[in-house]
Amino acid sequence: MAIKFLDNIDLESNEIQDVAVENLSSDPTGFAGRIIFNTTSNTLKYYNGTAWVELDGTGNVDSVTATNGLENTGSSSAVVIEPKYSSGSNIVLSAGLYSGTVSASGNILISGASTGTDVDYVTVANLASTINGLLAITFAGDTGDSGDIGDGDTLTLSGGTYITTTGSTGDISIAHDSTSRSDTTSTDSPAAGGTFTAVDSVSSNSTGHVTAINVKTVTLPVAGTMSSFDVDGDATGTTAQTIIDGDTLQINGDGTYIDTLGVNTDILRVRHMTSGVTAGTYVYPSQVIVNAAGHITSITGGSTPGTMDSWTLNYGATGGTTSATISDGDAVTMRIYQSSYKGLFLQNPSANVQNVGLDLTLVDTVTSIDATNDFLTVAVTDATSGSGNNAKILASNISLSQFAVPTADLSMGTNKVTNVVDPTNAQDAATKQYVDDSVVGGLVYQGGYNASTNTPALSGATNVALTKGWVYTVTVAGTFIGTAVEIGDVIIVEDDIAANSNPPVTDFTIVQRNVDLATNTVAGIASFPTANGFATMTGGAAQLSAGAAVTALGSASETVTITTDAFGKITSASEQNIVVTASQVSNFTTQVETVIQSTEFKANIGNGAATSFAITHNLGTRDCMVEVYDNTTYETVMTKVARTTANSVTVSVASAPGTNALRVLIKSLQ
Repeated sequence: MAIKFLDNIDLESNEIQDVAVENLSSDPTGFAGRIIFNTTSNTLKYYNGTAWVELDGTGNVDSVTATNGLENTGSSSAVVIEPKYSSGSNIVLSAGLYSGTVSASGNILISGASTGTDVDYVTVANLASTINGLLAITFAGDTGDSGDIGDGDTLTLSGGTYITTTGSTGDISIAHDSTSRSDTTSTDSPAAGGTFTAVDSVSSNSTGHVTAINVKTVTLPVAGTMSSFDVDGDATGTTAQTIIDGDTLQINGDGTYIDTLGVNTDILRVRHMTSGVTAGTYVYPSQVIVNAAGHITSITGGSTPGTMDSWTLNYGATGGTTSATISDGDAVTMRIYQSSYKGLFLQNPSANVQNVGLDLTLVDTVTSIDATNDFLTVAVTDATSGSGNNAKILASNISLSQFAVPTADLSMGTNKVTNVVDPTNAQDAATKQYVDDSVVGGLVYQGGYNASTNTPALSGATNVALTKGWVYTVTVAGTFIGTAVEIGDVIIVEDDIAANSNPPVTDFTIVQRNVDLATNTVAGIASFPTANGFATMTGGAAQLSAGAAVTALGSASETVTITTDAFGKITSASEQNIVVTASQVSNFTTQVETVIQSTEFKANIGNGAATSFAITHNLGTRDCMVEVYDNTTYETVMTKVARTTANSVTVSVASAPGTNALRVLIKSLQ
């Protein structure tokens, strides 16, 4: 039987020499890439994934691709190569473009050049001769005779009036000659009724040549005349006046307020006449007269007005006023005394009385006051200030006892109540000092303490706030700020401790419970007497008394004899050769097998899906041999083995084996 390899073989670029592929008399079930030699057909074959392909040495064409103007109009097995006449890759365009002069001896393919539909080639000269024989070109002018142009003839194009022809290789240019033009100018100043000539229009043909112009004679009109015109005004009752040729138009004022003055030939000035009032400044006039046109016609001077020495201003609340004398030249301002006195306003119930009112909607609302500087306005009823009069009082002078009894809980807004006297009745409030003085030396039990979880948090950076005299009992043993505490120990707070302050152990007193003598099952006080083999204790540390010094004793061929005292202390030690009599050896094979089996491991692998198996052998070394065999044929198979750790290996195969199809044997060489 062949050796089975269950994973790929990497030869690291080395050769397989003197090798033969698998010999079979018929084609087996294939898989992609499998190679066999068919001994019936004597051919080498490989499987391409769908069928077996022969490698008989003769070869075959699998496909043909046509290019450069050719195409395969058949199939890959029945190839038909034909010229391609369509698309941009046809046989003509695929040949490329020649931009030079075509040689007369060049060849051109033509279908039916001689007869039928056969394709022949002809020279360029033969084709040109045939074309010349088939073509006849006749040229004719607007006048004169026409003529035919044959092969080899020359056609001459001649210019005429204003036309010039120019010939070059392959081109004839026909140009319109430039024409010189001489322009002249003239001037004239015809009088009224005179005439002058001007070009009225220019005609040209479709080629732009001027074919005619029209010269027109223009006659200027004679000078005009005016026989009359009308003059009218805008005043009521005005009648329009007609001024006829030869009349003189005179513009006059009314003689009272308006007159006119001719300044020169082109200017007539209209002026406002004087009113008869002497120009000047009139102080305190007693009379001013104007006419219907609004002009001042008369001003009568007056006397200086009289003066007032003083007047009396009455002010004060309704029902009582106070008088003040306002002297000549004084000013009286009606206003609220200060703009900060918001809510006050002036009322004007009559022409000579001004009242001051208070509008509370105009007063600012505040949320706090300065008790030592701010005043409250009140209406008092005492005899000193007068019943019903307004008065002010500092906020700090109002005591809580003057307010009504609260009808609900009274919040101090996190503030303190200070300066409180000591209580005398059962329901009186007590100060902190009173309480502290009342419980001096007393302890307040707070409950249990879990020293394992620090619950409640008596220590650390997140400790709770603690009060002097609080007491806790340890309910779960642990460590409290570096000190071991047991169940029943008591922790006393020695001072007030703020929250989150990480207090030191000196802020506490730890009272540990009474401890009795220790037993084998109960922790307690223990002694270490020298009579029991202990040395003299120093600093609280117990140690065994010195015994006999023992060096390295024993070997593979020697055993050791040790002597101890009553307390197990070695007093002497010696070594001697090992001597084993046959009667003293029993079950040797079993013991040896046990030792051997401790260096071996074996297990089945395979589940029909996995290709890699991690196997834990716990032999404690990578120095181990691994072998795998088939559980059906019991033949050794080759797999990939990786010694993953000192206690495990990984076995890998290319295809997933069936359930428990393989067995792994591992042997330690340690």
